[in-house]
Amino acid sequence: MASRFQAATLVASPSYPNSIAWSDENLIAVASGHVVTILNAALPLGPRGLITVHKSEPYPIGSSKKKVYLLSGPLLSTCLSRDPLPCVRSISWSPIGMAPNSGCLLAVCTLEGHVKLFRPPFCDFCAEWIETFDITDRLYDYLGSISFTEQGIPSLVISDEPEGNHSHGDDLPYSVSGNEQKRRRVNPSGAT
Repeated sequence: MASRFQAATLVASPSYPNSIAWSDENLIAVASGHVVTILNAALPLGPRGLITVHKSEPYPIGSSKKKVYLLSGPLLSTCLSRDPLPCVRSISWSPIGMAPNSGCLLAVCTLEGHVKLFRPPFCDFCAEWIETFDITDRLYDYLGSISFTEQGIPSLVISDEPEGNHSHGDDLPYSVSGNEQKRRRVNPSGAT
């Protein structure tokens, strides 16, 4: 009797909580190390596709161009180390119909924080999925264009008047304190 379970060889065991995801197309993506294996749950003939994550350079966010700052008082010298191989931390499927063939896209997040979208290949003879969009690059470009500041937030205006001397006139609505509202509810005669 044939087994109902499908065996697949993985590069490494999944080690993160979001490293296995099931799509609306009945595809299962398993992230293990630097490879995402895509399996078809209905066909036990082996992997349907692969995504290989390549090493990418970190973005220069928060870095200092002058080494003088690193040797000054409040800053401590630190050394950050990175793994030589990239590793997939999280994967997530899009809803059905987002890919060009009306299928699902797969979002892949690495340990370095890079997020990329992949689509299945047009040809069934190709196993490597195709990167369609690098969300991290687009976000970095956008934030660089606005100089890494928040947009749409009004600037803080500082007034020279002391805090108690602001005159608002009659532009504020009259408000009743909570104690006055309780007294009004308790008064059985209806008089305020």
